[in-house]
Amino acid sequence: ISEDRLLPEYALLSLVIARDIVEANFKDQYIVEFTTTLLRKKQKLKQVLEIINDPAIQDKINLKIKYEDLPKYKKEIFELIKEGYKFTIELDNSLKDEGEIEKMTMFSYIIVPKKVRLYKEIMRRNKKNEKVIFE
Repeated sequence: ISEDRLLPEYALLSLVIARDIVEANFKDQYIVEFTTTLLRKKQKLKQVLEIINDPAIQDKINLKIKYEDLPKYKKEIFELIKEGYKFTIELDNSLKDEGEIEKMTMFSYIIVPKKVRLYKEIMRRNKKNEKVIFE
């Protein structure tokens, strides 16, 4: 279900982005869920990403993935980044060292939920980093 709901969600968001472009609103960014299980299903992945396969849309959409999925799908995610897709990563307790954040420059945003064990350390080190979002 999480994969199937991405098609209408991305289609509707594309319409919102088209309206933003017409109204010359280039500052808004949209963070949307992305189901990493799609990365194993090439045909379905292509179908879903076809909706947002436009540089103007890709510039405003950030596909959100979980940190725990990064090691499993690193190659596929980096390939999509090369194709122009932007990603946001949501940290979880599988993060062992807050210094790892400095190595995450390829992500547009880094979301740090309050439940993350290293939340205070990350906040202390990255308070002024605009890419880091604290929840």
